Amino acid sequence: MKFNFWMLGFVLAIAGGCGDHTNEKTAAPVATSAETPVSDKNCYAYFSATDTITLILKGPDTALHGSLVYMLNGKDRNIGTLVGKMSGDTLLADYTYQSEGQSSMREVAFLRKEGQLLQGFGPVQVKDNHQYFSDRGKLQFSNNMALTNQHCH
Repeated sequence: MKFNFWMLGFVLAIAGGCGDHTNEKTAAPVATSAETPVSDKNCYAYFSATDTITLILKGPDTALHGSLVYMLNGKDRNIGTLVGKMSGDTLLADYTYQSEGQSSMREVAFLRKEGQLLQGFGPVQVKDNHQYFSDRGKLQFSNNMALTNQHCH
């Protein structure tokens, strides 16, 4: 799959419109690492010759929301929103997405490490059409597709 700049622009434009209707001046900053405080909007991405993942987060660590897009070679595109919070250095969120015309929800996890977000994988179960981790203690975080901090538009 070729990187699609139009799709990334579209996703960023939509995410930019996903406003937090609280007073942004009083929102606590989200940090990419202990040393690097940033604004209340953070953009992360992974790019390869065939795959793209983009994640935009807004809000304080206790009430994060944003958008997440997977465009992986050989797989259906997943475009959706997430709502979650940081638990220590781990983002745990519910990801509601569209794929093949179907709406689905699954729990996602990302470990914040050295300015990157590493996606977590582990045993899952399904209840009421919601896939979630059955044992968060068994999550394994992969740096195969590490998301790096990007400039937000």
